[in-house]
Amino acid sequence: MSESSSSVSLQQASVFISYSRGDGREFAHALRQKLEAEGFSIWQDVVSETAGEGWWQNIVEAIEGSAVMLLIFTEGALRSQVCATSGCTRAKSVRRSCLLCRNMAC
Repeated sequence: MSESSSSVSLQQASVFISYSRGDGREFAHALRQKLEAEGFSIWQDVVSETAGEGWWQNIVEAIEGSAVMLLIFTEGALRSQVCATSGCTRAKSVRRSCLLCRNMAC
């Protein structure tokens, strides 16, 4: 499932990007590239996550290891319990900001 051969470890991640793959993938990818170019470390499931057991625990650990969670705000994310509810609830429970990022051209 890895999109890139270089993945960011949980200890290095400062920004967690949450998005709906159905309608937020391209924007999330472009945003990740821009943030990395500015020196931010990014955790994004397509790059950093491997499929299989423990998927949700890996997401939780990534949120906890990040300074902030960015939710790419799309219709798909609003319909996704993982994107819109569970992820932001987990971020809030460990005192991480969950910022909404509107899906616009970068």
